Amino acid sequence: MRQDKARLNNKLQLRISGALFTCMNTPLGSFRIGGLKLALILVVATAWPLPKAGALTIIRDFIGGSQGTNDIGNGDLTAIFNTAADIWEQAVHDDFTLTLHYGWAPVGGGQHSLEVQGGTPNRETEGTILFNNDNVSGHFHWYLDPTPRDNLEFTTFTNRLLDLGGGNLSVSRTFSGAGGDAGNFAYSDLLTVALEMIGHALGLGQANTSFQVLSTNLHIVVTAPLPFPGTVIGLRTNFFGVTSRIITDDQYPSALMDGHANGDRQMPAAVDILVIAQISQFTNVNVDLMPRPQIQAAGTNGTISWTELWPGFRLEQNPALNAPAGWTAVSQTATATNELRNVTLPIDRDRMFFRIREF
Repeated sequence: MRQDKARLNNKLQLRISGALFTCMNTPLGSFRIGGLKLALILVVATAWPLPKAGALTIIRDFIGGSQGTNDIGNGDLTAIFNTAADIWEQAVHDDFTLTLHYGWAPVGGGQHSLEVQGGTPNRETEGTILFNNDNVSGHFHWYLDPTPRDNLEFTTFTNRLLDLGGGNLSVSRTFSGAGGDAGNFAYSDLLTVALEMIGHALGLGQANTSFQVLSTNLHIVVTAPLPFPGTVIGLRTNFFGVTSRIITDDQYPSALMDGHANGDRQMPAAVDILVIAQISQFTNVNVDLMPRPQIQAAGTNGTISWTELWPGFRLEQNPALNAPAGWTAVSQTATATNELRNVTLPIDRDRMFFRIREF
């Protein structure tokens, strides 16, 4: 199979056996037109899997231990940890590999330890995350969601916005209002804590020398080329000095990296992603956690799939990118399996553009 690559302005073109495929050379999931948030792909002729964009890779290594006997829910730590790692991989699109060992241990709560750091820029490259498995009163005990890739147990989703100096951005993405085990205030959502611990491993950790350098003023300032430059993100302190928790305005619900409330589930908000990106010098970030579409060919049909962390997205098409009024929702219905969406449609034009839009 012959592959010829050529750069044309802001497009990457790939020729495979005579058929031309084009994708916009803009980070998928962070493309904006004015206030519109969308992920955009361009398909020419018969669909083919798009070249994979750069992305964070988290290697997950389960090191054992047994779950405590005082937890609730029928979920599995490995499935929950994989879900958390996948969400962070959706947030950071820089080429970088982080190895995380994880397991159960009597540590009282969630515990992250930096094992190896280095490189230019300096980043953690290997760490260990442990989750409490003792039955001590006052220690953390867990709700293990048997279906961590959906949030159906929760009735309310809140995306709270705040201007921290660089424009309105999300400072909390919180699911609440759960019933049953998920809403039991005596237990912490293990997915939320796994997301927080991985966030510490990605940069917001006290042993990380990049964090130590930037935290001397008790805040982190977001700079270009990251979105929302000028945003000032405060760091919490205690009797020993600065901590690895952020602070926005002390209102509920808070940011993921500022802790959590039992009975709630938190996703990385823009403020969480940006503070980590500034510390670790990631530049290709998906602060809106927009779905990242994939295309697969099947004869003359193409299947477009994407993952939704919360509802409210649709697939649109347009035969011409320079015709803003030409965008229409595809007529085919998306099939849903948990948070995964798939649409199969005929590729019956020489050229068709698709985008996923939040509405």
